[in-house]
Amino acid sequence: MSVNSQQLRRSIRRLSLQDCTGMKTMEISSYLQILQMWRCFDLTDVKINLEKGRGQKFSDLSEVEIVRCPKLKHLMLVAYARNLLSLTIEYCESMQAVIVEDEEIGISEVEQRSDAFSVLTTLRLSYLSNLRSICGGALSFPSLRELTVEHCPRLRKLPFDSNTK
Repeated sequence: MSVNSQQLRRSIRRLSLQDCTGMKTMEISSYLQILQMWRCFDLTDVKINLEKGRGQKFSDLSEVEIVRCPKLKHLMLVAYARNLLSLTIEYCESMQAVIVEDEEIGISEVEQRSDAFSVLTTLRLSYLSNLRSICGGALSFPSLRELTVEHCPRLRKLPFDSNTK
């Protein structure tokens, strides 16, 4: 049995990268369930590989943990992750916003999608010295149970709308 790169992308459910110095961009599969990246010091962008026939569906990702990726400026992929349960971002000194305006979808579309963070239960943001916002506007976090924000001196407000409990 031979496995090509497309079959491999479809079969990997958990991706853990550690100490990947020199990696500048990472393209992940839309089938991924867990993404963990630690100490990827040169990483600047994480993109989603949306396969034909799957459309904008990126519903498998449930857990994201990004630690010590100092050049990463945003994590736009979480706007597409409709079943994201846990999001942890720590020690990413260049990050100014978790979700930024995207030329393809625009931030207003993310804000209009009421399910963007509808099942997120855990949000941890720590030691993000340049973080100014999570996203541009208010979003609903109806399932959020644990929120940790520490050592984010430039963060001025949280993006909760009136539907967040």
